[in-house]
Amino acid sequence: AFGDVRPDKLQDPVPTFCQGISGMDEAPPLRAVVKHLSLLTQNGEMALRRLLWVIQLTTHQVEFCPFLPNLIATLLAFFEEAETMMIVTGILREAEKEPHPDKASNLRITWNSVQINKQAKVFLREGQKKNIAPEALAHLQELGFDLHALAVEMLQDGLATRIPFRALCRVVGSFLREGSEVILRYGLALLKLREPQILTCKTKEEAQKVLENLGEGMTTCRAIDRLSKAAFSFVVKDFSMARVSSFWGSDYVAPRTGDYK
Repeated sequence: AFGDVRPDKLQDPVPTFCQGISGMDEAPPLRAVVKHLSLLTQNGEMALRRLLWVIQLTTHQVEFCPFLPNLIATLLAFFEEAETMMIVTGILREAEKEPHPDKASNLRITWNSVQINKQAKVFLREGQKKNIAPEALAHLQELGFDLHALAVEMLQDGLATRIPFRALCRVVGSFLREGSEVILRYGLALLKLREPQILTCKTKEEAQKVLENLGEGMTTCRAIDRLSKAAFSFVVKDFSMARVSSFWGSDYVAPRTGDYK
């Protein structure tokens, strides 16, 4: 979407990989995409902006990946700029080597609209199975939610807008080892753990407040361990997207942000 544009400054707009085909004029500001941007120093934020431009100008495979700026911001909290670039470059190179990315059971990273929408469909397919979150999803649908759009909104940024930074660090750590499957697992775990609250909601507005705060209270090691235990306790036989329709029905969904610290 940024075409041949080159940065003369590192201010907004910068490539956030969620503007789709609408062009840079409609690209959201970085702060609207990176939930925990305020945790970076000014130098850290400038490093994030530089790295996003480098990826935009050197990696032509990435089309739609709101998770990428959140991933980089999280890594910059622990690594130097060069180290972060090395990690991200390694992930993208691994993804480029995947022989059949649209059929893979576990994509290294989702980086286009087709993949994220397929992943959302897999999320709903697995979530509706017994012992995960079928009642929560059915209740949300009864209240008038578009479940596919909800799944895209949750998954597109790696759950960054749904969980506190400490919990996001756990998700990112698992992602670095396991790939994009862990984002599905943690998303399903959030629904499972919040299912009792979701089922008590009588209106769409009440349910929306619960969904905006799915990660509320997950700031301690015990709470995050509980989330991780739930995420990896699901017996999922098939995360494959081979039989999932290639139709993608949702573009970037601007997240409603909560008040996580």
